[in-house]
Amino acid sequence: MANASCKRNLANEVALTDSHEDGIVVSFDGAWQKRGTGRAYNSLTCHASLIGNKTGRKSINSCDGQ
Repeated sequence: MANASCKRNLANEVALTDSHEDGIVVSFDGAWQKRGTGRAYNSLTCHASLIGNKTGRKSINSCDGQ
């Protein structure tokens, strides 16, 4: 479901971007979960969010490194 939402939001962002522009503009942030002993943070899970400049829509995704 998250992948479908991301693809739909990307298509909307591209559709609203003028053809003379170099590309799309987005804001992105992501992080790995901190699980460990204080010395090693080797978790395989993460989360990320992306907000489109034209649509203002947020796409949130999580990953598991597998």
